[in-house]
Formats: sequence, structure tokens, C-alpha cells
Amino acid sequence: MVKLGLQYQTIQALTKPAAVQAARKGLLLVGVLGAKNLASSKGNNATSFVKLKLGKQEGKTPLVYRTRDPRWTYDNKFTFYDVTLADDLVVTVMEPGLINDELGTLTIKLPDVLDSTMVSRWTGQEQAGYLHKTLPLGDGDGGMLEIEVEFLP
Repeated sequence: MVKLGLQYQTIQALTKPAAVQAARKGLLLVGVLGAKNLASSKGNNATSFVKLKLGKQEGKTPLVYRTRDPRWTYDNKFTFYDVTLADDLVVTVMEPGLINDELGTLTIKLPDVLDSTMVSRWTGQEQAGYLHKTLPLGDGDGGMLEIEVEFLP
């Protein structure tokens, strides 16, 4: 059985900063698609995975073995719940070992996602709150990460 509920608020209540912040809660859908030019500390080709963290919620892709340009094709979609605009999505590309080595990190600010309007690769339509880009990894020696992020209120 599914229960649906509606919440009614006055215009004045929605214009208060706390109410606006509360109204900006939603789901964050993240797809990790691939990386390029990963520099391994253990040689030419890196075995890598991606770790995602948003508040207390975390996700992790499977390992892709021995390549500088990994592509993730399964177990690479993540859903984060009760997301607010104050949250940051931290994405870290890792190389496994006794102590996991960071190959690079990027931080995505959720207001940037909400303000973004791009053509969705799924629908072919322009969509607000959608971001699909290849972004540089901080401390990644030229590494890049292709990621898709969508905010659903």
C-alpha cells in the first residue's frame, strides 16, 4: 500500500530562507561513466574504483583492472536520498591496496547542479538540474572523470 501526502504552504512561508532551503530537498542521481589519464602510483596502468560520499551516504563502483582510462558499465548508478543544497558530493578515484591510494578527487556543489540546464543523454531534451560533464580531478596529475548528476526535488 502506498500513501501519498500533500503539503500546502503559503507564498510568504516559501520566501523565508529556512523554508526555501527545506523546499530544496530531493533525490540526487549519480552515474559514474569513466575516467581518463589516471596516473597510478604502482606503474603505468591503474586498477581503480570510485568512491562517492554525500553527508553520511556513500557509494562505490566495482574495480576496473589495469587501465589508465577505465569505463564503468554496471553498478555505477547511485541514488542519494534527502539531499539538501547545503550538501556537497565528494567523488574520489581510488587505487586498491593495503592502504587505498587516491588518484584524484572532485567536489560537486549541489547548487551548481540545480542551476545547470543541459540536454539529457537519455531523453534528448533540455533538462534543468542535470549535469553531464568530464571534470578534472584535483591532485589527479591530469586525470579526468566523466560523471552524470541529476537533482530531483
